[in-house]
Amino acid sequence: MRISSQHRRTLPAALALSLAILALAGSSPAAASPLDLTFGGGAGFATASGFESQPTEVLNAMVVQGDGKIVLGGRATDATTHGDFALARFNADGSLDTTFGPAHNGKVAVPLDNGTDEILGLALQPDGKIIAVGEVDTSVASSVDFGVIRLDQNGSLDTTFGPGHDGKLVLPVGTGSSGDYAYAATVQSSGKIVVAGEAQGPGGDHGA
Repeated sequence: MRISSQHRRTLPAALALSLAILALAGSSPAAASPLDLTFGGGAGFATASGFESQPTEVLNAMVVQGDGKIVLGGRATDATTHGDFALARFNADGSLDTTFGPAHNGKVAVPLDNGTDEILGLALQPDGKIIAVGEVDTSVASSVDFGVIRLDQNGSLDTTFGPGHDGKLVLPVGTGSSGDYAYAATVQSSGKIVVAGEAQGPGGDHGA
């Protein structure tokens, strides 16, 4: 498994968004295995691939819904070798949730610009909508900006969100061009969304 962002930590690469669930000691008859073999059809892990035409997917974030479904977020590479926001949702047993995504295959890929877009953080609203935040490599001044999308519970973009009513927001925060990165989001009781990360200032310095 690879869990990374381009300018942060990097572990050995994998070709899919994947998830492994560890068993609690004594809770599984297969006590010799560190994996929960009731998850993922007896394998103890689950994998989602084939988001785009290029076989490179990266996992960076995970949230668990109140119903036990698991949402993963990261990056999928398209035919132009650029990255898109990518999400997958699994049922509690590790099977892909076929109620999620436009193709009903548990997967969503969302381009925000024509560069490398990558989810670095996920949050859930009380109404079940999914917020994904990260980095967007924009074609305007070759800058990297905050990216935010909001999905309805079925994985479609929420057309009540964003300046273009397309479920997307690209936001320059710092004064530099090399990098604004959104790592986390939370939802206030008022419904407002707070996004946190780092932004480039004068001279290339970054501040949280």
